[in-house]
Amino acid sequence: MPVVFAYAKPDATITFWDGEKAVQRPMTEALDDLLPVLPEKIMENLDNLELDPDTPIEGIMCLPEVFPARAVNAPDLWLWIQFSESPPSEKRQKRIREWFRVLMSEWFTERGYVQPGYYFVDISWGPTRGFGYVGIENRITW
Repeated sequence: MPVVFAYAKPDATITFWDGEKAVQRPMTEALDDLLPVLPEKIMENLDNLELDPDTPIEGIMCLPEVFPARAVNAPDLWLWIQFSESPPSEKRQKRIREWFRVLMSEWFTERGYVQPGYYFVDISWGPTRGFGYVGIENRITW
């Protein structure tokens, strides 16, 4: 089950092209655009990401956060993607990292944003062990 922690710097902005001119928007607004579509993008690529094919979309959590004002050396945007699955080989981990790099680049372009110059994406694997319910009768375990 993937969990995406998405952190934005409280005063960070991102350039957005509104069709006529470039405007600055708060990075938190960009997160509001990104996080609702991220589970769907992950679901479309369960195989490429080597995730459990039984992963329900409700099992992909995206949690927006704002860095504390006193954070030191915090980027404008940081996505930390935590998979509960055991790590694939190093070669496949690099392929998955590249998939997320392309996904983010395409997402910024499609939504009219200029890719920020100071953002990071970290990806880590489990294994983690847990369980949950998606509805009363639909138990999921990992």
